[in-house]
Amino acid sequence: MLQIAAALLGGALILFGLSHTLWLSLVLMVLVGFGLMQGAAVSNTIIQSLVPEDKRARVMGYYTMAFFGSAPFGSLLAGTLAHRIGAPHTVIITGGFCVVGSLWFTFQLPKVRAVMRPIYLEKGLLPGREIDLIPDAQEPAI
Repeated sequence: MLQIAAALLGGALILFGLSHTLWLSLVLMVLVGFGLMQGAAVSNTIIQSLVPEDKRARVMGYYTMAFFGSAPFGSLLAGTLAHRIGAPHTVIITGGFCVVGSLWFTFQLPKVRAVMRPIYLEKGLLPGREIDLIPDAQEPAI
């Protein structure tokens, strides 16, 4: 879901940057907001489900600091870029970065899943999938 949310956010931002119609821009901003909130919720869920309980508060503190602490720097960069090339072009570029990030994450997903799967199996978040513990196991025929 994370790559879908990022792609939705990026695509809607690109279209918003190209839009000159109020009603279309409003609809696109709803999609931008949904993609942003979905991405934040999925990221938060993944982090909290992977971290051991005794370290969860510490990791969430770092996550919050990184998430909210980097936003002012990104806003400063976007404002500087908007001053030089204009707000619509800046929005299109940031949307493009979101789409590129989504594609990059999609290609990295097998590596991420390989790390996440044993943790999720250990915590019981993937019930009935014990066969995945054997790396080269074939799915049983039904």
